[in-house]
Amino acid sequence: MMKLRPEHECQYDVVSLGEVMLRLDPVDVPFEKARTAKIWHGGGETNVSEGLSYCFGKKTTILTGLVDDGIGRNIENQLREAGVDTTHIIWFNTEAKGPFSTDAKGTLMNGINVTYRGKGVIPSKTEYYRAHTAVRELGPGDLDLEKIFVSEGVRWAHTGGIFTLLSPKTAELAVEFMKKALLNIHVMLKKNGTFRLIVPSIENRVKKYQNDQDAHKFIESTGMGKKNEERIH
Repeated sequence: MMKLRPEHECQYDVVSLGEVMLRLDPVDVPFEKARTAKIWHGGGETNVSEGLSYCFGKKTTILTGLVDDGIGRNIENQLREAGVDTTHIIWFNTEAKGPFSTDAKGTLMNGINVTYRGKGVIPSKTEYYRAHTAVRELGPGDLDLEKIFVSEGVRWAHTGGIFTLLSPKTAELAVEFMKKALLNIHVMLKKNGTFRLIVPSIENRVKKYQNDQDAHKFIESTGMGKKNEERIH
């Protein structure tokens, strides 16, 4: 048996590791015909931290990488408006200086997705622009996980399968993140008790994916989803 770390010991209830993208929403007009769009943001891991903060008043933070430009700061402001702590974002400057940097020409970018919600018989559609995002460059050792999990304290950690597929670096970072979480979040109730993971070994699955590049097998083997999910209408 186990329990989470006591709330009074932790600065955060939840920490999420993942990619955050700017989302353009043309509402009920297909993007091909749209001339205006609402600006939001998105990302499965971010949605967890933001939902728990905004809806339930939990103390949450997000671990990610963003280019320090107008798009990145727009995303940051949206997160702050929802009550999510943004102090752990790794900012990539556009002056090509330092380990976290790029140029001002978009060599690295903040991810963007365009999501048309669908209307009537026209299905919804999402298009992604995320091949060269800053967060893909983050790897083991880039985040101060000792500070986050030990000094500051966290009660629950979350990341996603898609994040592990962004690049070999993010896969290794996700493994480092989960190992640190397992060592510092759960408190054993029984002396010399055994902690039994109910999920497969993510590290082994990630290494296998890097060899065969089969995303469907990875998702199914980790229990994170199925190749064909039944759709609810």
